Amino acid sequence: MIESEKDCKLCGKIIYPTSLLHDLKLKICSDCYPISYELKEAIPILHLPWWDAFYLCVICEVKLMFEYINQKWCPHCFIIYSGCRYCLTTNIIFGYTKQSECNKCKRIIPTIMNKTNINIRDNEIGDFLYNTRNVISYCDIVEYMKEIDKYGDTPLNVYKCLKERIYKNFNPEAVMEWIPYSRIKNLKKIAQGGFSSIYQATWLDGGINGAEYSSSYRRENEVIAIKKFSGSQHVSNHFLDEVKSCHKCYEFERVIRCYGVTKEPEKKEYMLVMNFADGGNLRNYLHKNFTKITWKEKLDMLWQISSGLEAIHDANFIHRDFHSGNILLVKSYRKWKTGQWIIGDLGLSQPVNNITSNDKIYGVLPYLAPEILNSMSFSKSSKSSDVYSMSIIMWEITACRKPFPNAKSDVQFACKVIDGKRLEITNDTPKCFANLMRRSWDTDPEKRPSITEIRETFSLWYNEEDCVDQFIEAEKTRKKLIESNELGPNFTEKSTSNTIIVIEISKSSSNSNNSTNPFDTKQVHLF
Repeated sequence: MIESEKDCKLCGKIIYPTSLLHDLKLKICSDCYPISYELKEAIPILHLPWWDAFYLCVICEVKLMFEYINQKWCPHCFIIYSGCRYCLTTNIIFGYTKQSECNKCKRIIPTIMNKTNINIRDNEIGDFLYNTRNVISYCDIVEYMKEIDKYGDTPLNVYKCLKERIYKNFNPEAVMEWIPYSRIKNLKKIAQGGFSSIYQATWLDGGINGAEYSSSYRRENEVIAIKKFSGSQHVSNHFLDEVKSCHKCYEFERVIRCYGVTKEPEKKEYMLVMNFADGGNLRNYLHKNFTKITWKEKLDMLWQISSGLEAIHDANFIHRDFHSGNILLVKSYRKWKTGQWIIGDLGLSQPVNNITSNDKIYGVLPYLAPEILNSMSFSKSSKSSDVYSMSIIMWEITACRKPFPNAKSDVQFACKVIDGKRLEITNDTPKCFANLMRRSWDTDPEKRPSITEIRETFSLWYNEEDCVDQFIEAEKTRKKLIESNELGPNFTEKSTSNTIIVIEISKSSSNSNNSTNPFDTKQVHLF
């Protein structure tokens, strides 16, 4: 046990300060609180003087995985339950360690995990997944130990305290799991990109749903999406960045949920396990349904989309690859009429204070802000750059067609955008909407509104609290334009706007100030 007293209350021995907990001014009794081996930090271990016979995790109520009769662990919380068969006692270990010690007989109990169930020990992925759990702090343990006498002789009060007090802010949906590959079935490749492949599959266990463990459940045999990165036998920075971005930016109903990570055993490739968007992306949705989408529905869609981008910005991240192919529809979510719009593919997302200079720009060219094209670097990325991309999505939803469908994705087109070329606003667009769109694609990033202002404006319009007459007239005009075939996509046109453009600074022209050919381009297929 961790103590802040002079002597250990259990054994009476003098306890000494440890450098690991120096900042908290705590002390550890080495006899009553064994420190784990070969780990960066101390791991809390709760010694129970009884045999824990539960088959569900006392914290999250997930079914425990048994390695031996005396050893089990929670694949969701990463908590190990190690029992001593001689003394019928239990150590609850809040982390990974190769062994623990019985508090009564001092026997060393190995904690050997089945590598087919968990294969993340001693690497960056394992550290990150463990840290998503917001495990109990040393301060909470100390306060709990000080008050342990208040719980009397009822053993179950220990579990109640852990679940209700120490883990009270433990959001099960924000947690990422290590998912055994053996629990994933029916893989079917559905898309191929320049950097990764997307599969549809079935997860036998399913992800945990619910904001609190008391009302949470798993959706067994859940259909999921799996994203496999090219050459991911080793954990690349790109893979780890996307995992971290998914966790930091996740907000219920707004950004695609990443359930966790798995690893294909033969090729040893890491993969992300994510929520499956059964309605496809925004681009395809507009293609199929443009005649049916009223202005009221457009405002609803834009409110949902802007709420997702706002969640990313509130986490102090920048998306950097915001376009209609990365906006996904979950049709099975029935809170909204057409389903739930979420933002996906956070592979290029970065913290605001972590944008480094690079001689390559990845993205769909019509959505890239002019300051990025002008600097030929993502170092100029900002939240305002995402707002520019949002303005193009606003136009795309109003016009129901791809932005600049006939433009070549090349240097000349990029230079036109830098010089102020913008999309032609459709005749049915309300004046208030057009003004917001123009502000959002302003050449000067400082003059663009924040995504919060945009989201709040959509809310006012949707709830008919402002510009009501303008949207009534806009809907009438929209219907007339649809009837006369003057509004909507012409998908027979050849277009390169659904490709990823990799822009590289040319060594021979990187110092040139003219805009005739400042960079070379390479096209990569975008799924």
